[in-house]
Amino acid sequence: MSQGFQSAQDRLSDYDKTIVVTGVRRNLYVEFDFTVGEEILTVELVMPFPAFEEFCALNNARITEIKSDIEKDFEQLKWRHQKPSRD
Repeated sequence: MSQGFQSAQDRLSDYDKTIVVTGVRRNLYVEFDFTVGEEILTVELVMPFPAFEEFCALNNARITEIKSDIEKDFEQLKWRHQKPSRD
């Protein structure tokens, strides 16, 4: 990881990072709004589900809302990408 990216990441760690899931496309992609700190800094993003999970983990972002009209589609997408348990 580059020095500049790491220091920027450190500066962002003080802010609350939230996600609102707004859509599911082609049963593969997650559409979402990513907010850092105040709601005036929000970006709309689209990612494949595995990249979305990684993005959430790397940014310590929490999902605060899943739009009600796509909740079922999002839950199915999550279920399809679950890692099998090793019982």
